[in-house]
Amino acid sequence: MNQGIAVSLVKALIHPPAIVWSIALVLGLGLLFKKKRRSGVAALSVCALLTVFGGTGLPAYLASTLERPYYLTDPLEVPAADAVVVLGGYLGDGSGEAHGFDLRGAADRVFAGMEFMKAGKGKVLVIGGGGLLGSPTGELEYDALSSWFERWNFPFPVEHLGRQPDTFREAIAVRLLMKKRGWNSVVLVTSAMHMKRAELIFRDRGIEIVPAACDFVSLPGKRWYLIPDIDQLKILHLYLYEHCGRLYYRMRQRVHF
Repeated sequence: MNQGIAVSLVKALIHPPAIVWSIALVLGLGLLFKKKRRSGVAALSVCALLTVFGGTGLPAYLASTLERPYYLTDPLEVPAADAVVVLGGYLGDGSGEAHGFDLRGAADRVFAGMEFMKAGKGKVLVIGGGGLLGSPTGELEYDALSSWFERWNFPFPVEHLGRQPDTFREAIAVRLLMKKRGWNSVVLVTSAMHMKRAELIFRDRGIEIVPAACDFVSLPGKRWYLIPDIDQLKILHLYLYEHCGRLYYRMRQRVHF
């Protein structure tokens, strides 16, 4: 076997979903061989589910139903507004990091916000979010970023929304800040998967926004794997999380869908 193929196979097999898939496959085939049909079918059903949700293009397709409306060939073509608002949830505690924070999966948001500011899409960069994930001190995402901005001489004014642990509270804080500053509209930057829910929440609060999505996970398109891939399951998790979030707000009557 080619060494590169062998290394790729080992990497694919050491993820927890792949381990469960392998055990279910071997166990199911073994049970069928011993003529224990019902138990064998049950084990192979687990294997089949992991294959569908972790080895096919289904997660990417589902994610695309949320992301595709916000895809732009040139993301910087979005109209300008009074400010660029970056929703939080992308930084963790970085006590051992030289730059003071740990970048999480949605870290594209802050870099996209910086690019939109550089492109003249807003006069002020507004940072949302709550505390750094895992931080023992409860330090705000903004506090960590502001020190980093200062060290790198970020040339634009930066404001923050205070400690706002979810999108609903961020929307309320943005509305108050807009009223205080006399702003009419903002460029809203968040992950493409999250944008639909965020847009609904912000517009329901009467906020005029320009959606500017980033962190696309469904592109370039469908991906297929022989062995279930943990990243595909993460995409499925994000997709389900967004729909559960919309259901939660609907049940709490926070947003009119």
